[in-house]
Amino acid sequence: MSIQLWEDPKEEPGSSFRHRRPAKSDIPLPNTDNSHQGRSKKPVWTRSWLRVNKTGRSELVDVGRQPIMRSTGISARDLRVLDPILAYPSSITGRERAILLNMEHVKGIITARDFWLLNPKDPAVVQFAAGLQMRIRDHHEANEENTRGGDATEGGVDEGKEKLKNNLPFEFVALEACLETVCDCLDHEAKSMEVEAYPALDKLTSKVTTKTLDRVRQIKSRLAALRARVKQVRDLIEHLLEHYDAMADMYLTKKSLMRETQEEDDQTKYGDIGGDDCEDDQDGEDDEEENHQLQTLERALVSETEGAKNSNKHLEVAELEMILDAYFVQVEGANNKLSTLQDYVDNTEAYVNILLDGGQNVMLKLMVLVATGTVMLNFQNVVTGLFGMNLTIAFTDPPDRPITNFMYIVGFSVVAAVIFYIAAIAWYKYKRLV
Repeated sequence: MSIQLWEDPKEEPGSSFRHRRPAKSDIPLPNTDNSHQGRSKKPVWTRSWLRVNKTGRSELVDVGRQPIMRSTGISARDLRVLDPILAYPSSITGRERAILLNMEHVKGIITARDFWLLNPKDPAVVQFAAGLQMRIRDHHEANEENTRGGDATEGGVDEGKEKLKNNLPFEFVALEACLETVCDCLDHEAKSMEVEAYPALDKLTSKVTTKTLDRVRQIKSRLAALRARVKQVRDLIEHLLEHYDAMADMYLTKKSLMRETQEEDDQTKYGDIGGDDCEDDQDGEDDEEENHQLQTLERALVSETEGAKNSNKHLEVAELEMILDAYFVQVEGANNKLSTLQDYVDNTEAYVNILLDGGQNVMLKLMVLVATGTVMLNFQNVVTGLFGMNLTIAFTDPPDRPITNFMYIVGFSVVAAVIFYIAAIAWYKYKRLV
């Protein structure tokens, strides 16, 4: 007895069934591809950063959001401000452990130990990065020389520390380099705009043509965009100068030293409390007094911690204020240049409009005079039409002197047209229409 396993489709109806060996393709093979096991991983967001440390050494790294957030202590929301795809306005924001910079082509994060510069391969950023490394290297060498000089003189390390205290911290050196680059770039663009705009405007006032008008239109568009950029940077620096707390948040080195000092004090005080606890456990006496002492120390620690946090807002900001004030004067000068140029453009535009309006008024007056003359000439056409009718009258067909009557008619019509034209012009003058 045969068992039917598969039916061959090629078998004729009514033929006997036969066993068919399954093909190799019909046998399921084990899945040896491990790429689909588990959930597929999404591509990690990475960008190129140039990391410059306090000694001026740099390295080009490609990292994602999480390493940057752990290294600088900023949030993902703050990191989104530096995204070149999103058009965020210029900003300088101080955080607990970092300063976020977003000004023109300079986008980066400044900490107390290093500077993370975004888009280091950009041609505009490459030149800035070279100057930044040189500035930081010079600052580091100057600090080392001051330290060695203090060690060699009387007073030793104390005098060296005093000199280092008077120097700018690392975050202000990097911030000053960024401000200098941005302000110099804007000032250079403002001077280039002046060199290009004033000759074009003077040429437009001398001769108004389509080519000169189009050139001035392009200059005006670029001037409006550049003035908006300069005003944005100016308002940013002015905002920082007017807000004491915003400048105090940028003292990263001082805040780092304060945190370290606070942690050392906390460890010392908690260690003393632990020693007291051991002695009290050994003695086994005065439990109420011990609890009262612990509560008092805890309240003191909490108050000191809050006072340390609040003291960050009252740091001495004279150094940062001097830096910001210097570059505020520079960007204010660029803004004044552009404002003067904008006024010159507006005055030139008004002058050109006056010239065009004057020419249009002349054309209108000429059209009024021509139209009036045309109306007066139509008076002669009326007379010609009246005498051109096919009628026989004594005046048009006299027995003698027909030419004399014709001359009378022509002379009368011309004199009447001239008199009416002069009267019309006199009335225009009286009404101040022409």
